[in-house]
Amino acid sequence: MKAGEIVAQGRHDELLATSDLYRQLCTELRTESAPALVENAMLTRAELGD
Repeated sequence: MKAGEIVAQGRHDELLATSDLYRQLCTELRTESAPALVENAMLTRAELGD
């Protein structure tokens, strides 16, 4: 998640306005299901070649 933190640094408001995945991550990070969501997001990024 380190690379995602670097990309998102200083862009929280912009990403909240433009990214469904970012909004979902922010919401889920406040819940117990955060580890599963982060794992799913990382798998999706890997599948896309990021």
